[in-house]
Amino acid sequence: MPLAIQQIYTKINMSSLEISSQETSSKKPAPKANKDKEGFKTITLTERFNCPPQYIYDILMDENRWKGFTQSKAAISKEVGGQFMIFDGAVTGTNLKLEEGKLIMQKWRFQNWPDEHYSTVSSLIKVKKHVRVLV
Repeated sequence: MPLAIQQIYTKINMSSLEISSQETSSKKPAPKANKDKEGFKTITLTERFNCPPQYIYDILMDENRWKGFTQSKAAISKEVGGQFMIFDGAVTGTNLKLEEGKLIMQKWRFQNWPDEHYSTVSSLIKVKKHVRVLV
């Protein structure tokens, strides 16, 4: 087991957390009469991890950790309005809203999408319950 993961499991007050990601894909909004949601699709995914919320946030927002986990190039700004590039440049975008350890909202664009297409991806990190781990 890698040292970083061992260190997480040795903490006394561990948290079981849940990340809910919501992705909305669309073209840039265009004025439409009574058809504001036309062309939008919402995908909701929920994953559960047994580690502190800050650990997941750091993995997603730290380019060196991202590179380590995905074995791909990444450049990630930690600022609202900052740019990011992940998966060797296949995905680029902008940070829309960041709440340390709680929320990452980003505007994503895949390399092969037309310029006017993007997705808004929101990752909400929530603690669901506390457990104790004794090592």
